[in-house]
Parts: sequence; structure tokens; C-alpha cells
Amino acid sequence: MITAVQIKEDRDTAEQWLLNTEERKDALIYVRNTQDKQKQTKWIDTIDGAVNVLPEHHRAFIMFRRKAERISFDNRGKPAWFDYVQARYAEWYYGTYGKASVPSKRCFQAWWSNAVNIVVIAAIRE
Repeated sequence: MITAVQIKEDRDTAEQWLLNTEERKDALIYVRNTQDKQKQTKWIDTIDGAVNVLPEHHRAFIMFRRKAERISFDNRGKPAWFDYVQARYAEWYYGTYGKASVPSKRCFQAWWSNAVNIVVIAAIRE
């Protein structure tokens, strides 16, 4: 039987892979163990497949969220990545669609949770 702790661990794993896929792709060339390389390649393929089913604006959000993960912030009271992602997303959206869109923190959190859920489901089906 699966426990709440296992579910949280699976979500945490999926989230870390979703955030750090590009770095892990780059690091894959240094993996010597064939079994580890296959496991990591499977995760990368799972992440790429899961992200590709998302709408374009969600993929843009994930791209900015990944970039924000690699930057050090000093924001108190909000997730550190929020202001960075919100500003870049608004610029991207206006440049792409010619109209303003500034999603809220709650909206971004829902998008992120949805993306992680899709990754978990894709990983289970692999």
C-alpha cells in the first residue's frame, strides 16, 4: 500500500526533475553506469513528453520557472521565483499575443502543481 510520505517523495522527485531537466541532460554525458544512464534518460524523456502536452503559455511559464531556479533571490513573504517569473512571463505574453497577461501567484502555483501532476502520471505510465 502506498503512503502519503511516498506520494510526497514522488512529487518532490518529479518537481526536481522538472526544474532541473536541462542541467541533467548536460550532465548525462558524465554518467558511466549504464543502468543509471538509462534511468536518467527515461526521466528526461518523461519530462520532455509531459511538458510537450502542456499549452504554449504553460511551457513558457515552466521555462521562466526553470531559469528562476538558477538565480539567487532575497524576496521575503513570497516564493523567491515569483516576481522574476511574473515579469518575464508578462513580457513574453505581450510579445507573443500582443495583449497583457499578468497571472497571480495562485495561478502560477496551480500551473506548477498541474505540471508536476502530469509528470507524476507520465512517470507512472512509463
